[in-house]
Amino acid sequence: MHRLEGSEAAETVRRIAREVLRGEDAGAMVSALEFFRSVQDPEAAMMIWELAKKATQFHTERDRPAAAVVDALVGSVAQLWGNELLANDAEARALVLQEATSGRGMLVLPSLVKRDVQWLRDHFAEVVRASPESGGAVITALFDALAYTGFAIEDVARTVASIPGVSREQLRTDVANTLFGVARTRVLDAIGTVPPN
Repeated sequence: MHRLEGSEAAETVRRIAREVLRGEDAGAMVSALEFFRSVQDPEAAMMIWELAKKATQFHTERDRPAAAVVDALVGSVAQLWGNELLANDAEARALVLQEATSGRGMLVLPSLVKRDVQWLRDHFAEVVRASPESGGAVITALFDALAYTGFAIEDVARTVASIPGVSREQLRTDVANTLFGVARTRVLDAIGTVPPN
């Protein structure tokens, strides 16, 4: 698409993708949302924002196609907010924070690190409680963002490891694959071993 930038064909593709966002086909909508993650389009950004506001209010987990669309919408809004591409910045931030603590932490984590790492630092336990599988990613994200500020990542690791639903084994694997050197050793020591049953 980037090679077509500025051409009539590029605008045609954008227009078709915007029409898909107005449709009912969940699979096609997810594809259009993924398309707009790599192609900036102010009109689509506003459409995505409006769709996300409605979808996150009325979504139920039983509706799997709708769940995929809501996840894609949340991820898209988070990315747009992270890149400062939404006019409704404060509202978008509120939606991102709401979704971070409602089980979609993995979808919004990169944008939180980029735009509001202090909020993540203060609320990381809430994010992990809502989505325990995000524990390793949260530790890594906070370490990457705050490593040179004197931030004690070991304290975060201990807290994350103690949250119900977090698998220490998975946490150790995630940390071993993402951190290196002394930091990895310190964090693995802080996580400890898998507690006996």
